Amino acid sequence: MKRRLGMAAAWAVAGLCGAAMGQQENASRPGEVHVEPPTLQCVSVRWPVTGDRNRNAVVEVQYRKRGRRQWKQGYPLFRTMPSPQPETRSKEHTVAGGWMFAGSIVDLTPDTAYEVKLRLRDPDGAAAEKTLTVKTYAEPAVPAGMVAKHVVPGPRPFRAASRPDGRQMPSCLSRNEACQCPDS
Repeated sequence: MKRRLGMAAAWAVAGLCGAAMGQQENASRPGEVHVEPPTLQCVSVRWPVTGDRNRNAVVEVQYRKRGRRQWKQGYPLFRTMPSPQPETRSKEHTVAGGWMFAGSIVDLTPDTAYEVKLRLRDPDGAAAEKTLTVKTYAEPAVPAGMVAKHVVPGPRPFRAASRPDGRQMPSCLSRNEACQCPDS
């Protein structure tokens, strides 16, 4: 009888440890956020998260122009699925024992600093929040003092040019005239 009780107690402890271990694997553990190079009107981020075996974690996104009070709601980051073929998996975008959450904020103003708030929520007991400052690129501008030169066809007709095989190309091709091309 004592032996049976001892075995039952051992199985109960093992079951509790297993449940705790399963709960731990389901809880998310966030890594460091990676900011991708911005564009004129877009910023993108990646956030590696380990755990979350049951795939119920979400990452909410809010953003605002730096210095403003009101936050705008962005689309949540999406969970990227690793490639089923190990040889095609990107080491940079694959998270061992977890997931990569990634997404973009679009329709932003060029050359503007933004605050981005990422909020990880997992019903299995994990929560985290990160606030980043990012800036969109400025529209490229012509450097001061740059001389613009306009190139147009000159008054003289273009002479026949040589092709790599030594044959001549007809000069009418350069004057936008109808012409008969020689046989190739």
